[in-house]
Amino acid sequence: MKCLHNILRLSASTRQLLVNENLTGTLIELMESTDLEIASIAMRLLVLSSIDTDLDLAPYFQSHHLAGVVNNNIIRCNSTSHLPIEPALTLLSTLGANPQYQSWTPQFSDVMPHILEMLERAPSTAPLNPLTSLLISSLLSIPFTDELPNSILDKLIDILDNSLPMNTKKQEEEIETTLSPLMGLLLQVASGTETKSHLCVRLIACDQERMVPLGRGDSLPHRLIRLSAEINLPTLHQLVTFLLFKLSDEDPRKLLANVGYGYGTGMLEFLGIPFSHDDDINMVDMSMPNANPITGQRLEAEAVNSQENEREMTQEEKEREAEKLFVLFERLKATRVVDIENPVARSIKMGYVEEIDDSSDDDTKHG
Repeated sequence: MKCLHNILRLSASTRQLLVNENLTGTLIELMESTDLEIASIAMRLLVLSSIDTDLDLAPYFQSHHLAGVVNNNIIRCNSTSHLPIEPALTLLSTLGANPQYQSWTPQFSDVMPHILEMLERAPSTAPLNPLTSLLISSLLSIPFTDELPNSILDKLIDILDNSLPMNTKKQEEEIETTLSPLMGLLLQVASGTETKSHLCVRLIACDQERMVPLGRGDSLPHRLIRLSAEINLPTLHQLVTFLLFKLSDEDPRKLLANVGYGYGTGMLEFLGIPFSHDDDINMVDMSMPNANPITGQRLEAEAVNSQENEREMTQEEKEREAEKLFVLFERLKATRVVDIENPVARSIKMGYVEEIDDSSDDDTKHG
């Protein structure tokens, strides 16, 4: 069986042969073997035989109780450390991701407590490890209406916090692949009243996080806001936009208050939700009297930053800026695109700028 698995793994064209030989039922029977290694290989073979083939597993949910067999393997693998649980979770995720089997996915609900138990034990450190990713994908495959415990929600948010970098530019493909299932799961569970309230506490910027404009800080709420504008991460961009809108009670004005007017209008345009610029900005201003409705920053913090920015420049800073301006205009003149006089040179000619000899500067420094 190991040799057969290696052949199917390395040669996609051989997978259809397994289907043509009507060995699917045999594989499901082997999945019930008391020999866990044989059961594990049988699950791997079933996954491979479902990729790039015309295999239809729907009849086997009835004739061979496929969902129950998968459930039993997850339960017994969870109770022993002799064999990895990945094959069973991979099979569950593969079946759950196929729209053809959506009507059968409620039969996997029996393993929900076991998956949550394993997720509780999983590390929350970045990056997401393969087992944790499989657990998240498995949860996405099971339709459920009960709200998740806060401990699980915190685990998921901690994983997201530790896996989402400050700058996504260097890891775009990896981030899109690994974090999309997690973001999709958070979106799926956000419909519950208590869950939504708990997610808001962790994912919406609090007063302390509004000491800087929304989207410019390092905390998770700031990074999520930035992520909503990442067009190079289309799936995450879409999921985080839907999530933040849902956490805002699907109210455009609440969304603008939660993420700032700049990011919020972009999200509303993406969602295709009409809004009036003047009316909405006035409503946001009324709902957030202590914050700038455009940036979401607290007014007191904005005032402090404004005072710092408006302080008078030192002589050294003025000279440095004048030098930059001089070089900039000289480069512009060199292009001959426009005929323009360097304003710094003009000021020197007119006596507005006093030239200081290097010697006098040195005397000042050493005096």
